[in-house]
Amino acid sequence: MAETQEERHEMHTGQDFIKHEFDEAIAVQQSIVRGASSLAQVHPMPDSKRQLQTAARESEQWLKRLQKAGSKFGATGEKEEVASAIQELANTTLQKAREGEPSEVYEAQAVVINALRKQQDSAGSVVRIATALKDRELAAEGREMQRAAKRTADSLAKNLTEMAVWIATEGQTPGTSPSRSGATRSRGRSSSNGRASTSRGSSRT
Repeated sequence: MAETQEERHEMHTGQDFIKHEFDEAIAVQQSIVRGASSLAQVHPMPDSKRQLQTAARESEQWLKRLQKAGSKFGATGEKEEVASAIQELANTTLQKAREGEPSEVYEAQAVVINALRKQQDSAGSVVRIATALKDRELAAEGREMQRAAKRTADSLAKNLTEMAVWIATEGQTPGTSPSRSGATRSRGRSSSNGRASTSRGSSRT
């Protein structure tokens, strides 16, 4: 008889559970790396581009560290329900954001931030497990990852609120500036409006 979803979950105990936790963390981290890297290429705000480039580099380093730590338990990044759902959502939002449309980029960045928050929780679990196993090195690694994930998530979240205002005010918010391409589109619209106004004025004359 085929196993139910609940029965498959119950199989994750002991060493198998630790492997499952690392598999999930590795898979989610892969989504973070891909998301930050992709958004850094199309983000309309220069400051955000730089933050995402930094996040991508740091996340790549953490992916390698997770893979190394997880290999001790046979973890390779195998995806189950949670990691698969995060990856699917990330892929969907990144696909929509690939042209750099601000509101789509905004949604994709929010997904990356949520994945980072998930990593904070996963790192906390690793710390508790490592402490119970008296593995001081793994516990220290987990605490460092938890801090790094929080730092990156907080930075991107702060930027996201700035982007929300930038989108709502159509790039006119003091202290923020669109990328060169965004500025070019804005100038193009302004020039068109100017020509239209001149034409209307000439017609009235």
